[in-house]
Amino acid sequence: MNEEDFRKYLKREGKKPHVVDRNVNVLKDFMSYLQEKRKKNLEAVTTDDIDAFVFELESKKQSAKGYLYILMNYFHFLDNKELLQHTSFKR
Repeated sequence: MNEEDFRKYLKREGKKPHVVDRNVNVLKDFMSYLQEKRKKNLEAVTTDDIDAFVFELESKKQSAKGYLYILMNYFHFLDNKELLQHTSFKR
């Protein structure tokens, strides 16, 4: 993840500083999940990884909606239409 560029993108989209920080922190959590549980990095993420992440959150009785919204922001930033659409659908 290019954190600096992602932060700039979020600011251009009108996000407030605390929202930008939250987006970056959640994305870092997702990256940790990918590395620890799926043995891959963010650049290699698939729809299956997103589904597994949502399942894990929900199995811990956590709502995945906020996480999915942030992932949507990131996939929009990357212009990854497939993952953006999948994440939108899951939300």
